Amino acid sequence: MLNRDIHNGIFISHLTEEKVVAHVLKKYLRLAFGQDFRVFVSSDAKSIGGGTKWYSGIISNLRDSEVVLVLVSHESKGKEWPNFEAGFGEGSGSLVIPVGINNLPLGRLSYPLAGIQGRSIDDIGPLLDDISNKIGSTAATIDATAYLREIRNAEATLIYRSLRVEPVVEGNSLHFDIQNAGNVDLELLMLEVTVPQDVVKEASFVAGRDEAGTSRHGIPYNWYGCCSRRGVYGHLVPILRPVITASMGKIRTSFVIGVRRGLSAPQKESAIFFQIHALGYRTDEEERKIAEVTGWS
Repeated sequence: MLNRDIHNGIFISHLTEEKVVAHVLKKYLRLAFGQDFRVFVSSDAKSIGGGTKWYSGIISNLRDSEVVLVLVSHESKGKEWPNFEAGFGEGSGSLVIPVGINNLPLGRLSYPLAGIQGRSIDDIGPLLDDISNKIGSTAATIDATAYLREIRNAEATLIYRSLRVEPVVEGNSLHFDIQNAGNVDLELLMLEVTVPQDVVKEASFVAGRDEAGTSRHGIPYNWYGCCSRRGVYGHLVPILRPVITASMGKIRTSFVIGVRRGLSAPQKESAIFFQIHALGYRTDEEERKIAEVTGWS
């Protein structure tokens, strides 16, 4: 019988992009422990009912689950949310198991997941044993060959859209390196950068500027941007390359902002902000302290 006094069932933590793998795993967990066995997958509409507040539903199900399976891949292992869910599960007394997918060596995990014994998604037998030992219920025999086939088919459909932007200073020039870290080509639209006014070298900009300026944390900033022909914006000259593929590696843009060196300690503690836009790609603004920008001292 399941332990139903405090915890019951399984929570599968995963990236949205990897939901097809989570759904295959859920299917076989139900085959092993019964169709009434609770398996929570946040991307499954049946796991969170209509009208339920998403965050509250996640936390409630994390707190109530006996076992938390964290799907980890090359793309997800550095993300904050899986680590948060793993930490919350441990704090709630759940058994937390990192599950490597898409050929991720478990030795590549960082803490806190690196300190927890993990399993490969292929190791369905040992994984079911781990769950059985925790919940006190023996797993039924499943078709391991069919399971592996469905997992491989699911992994083959995974699409990752990922762009990395790295600010670099050489001499008195602030450059930006862009890399496609996903597995599909991306069409670039625009790169936006916001820099404190007092670190900008006068008459140094080549692509465009918001003359009105802006303010962050009470500090005056300048906004800059460059675009591709697809992302033409106002008076900006389209200098950003139109398409970036994974095979290109790291690409340095033609976009340059002249900056000052020999900054004061408070200036080094201020930050620059930047954000890349691409067709069909969701991005968030990044922040980087000047002291942490490569080459800017």
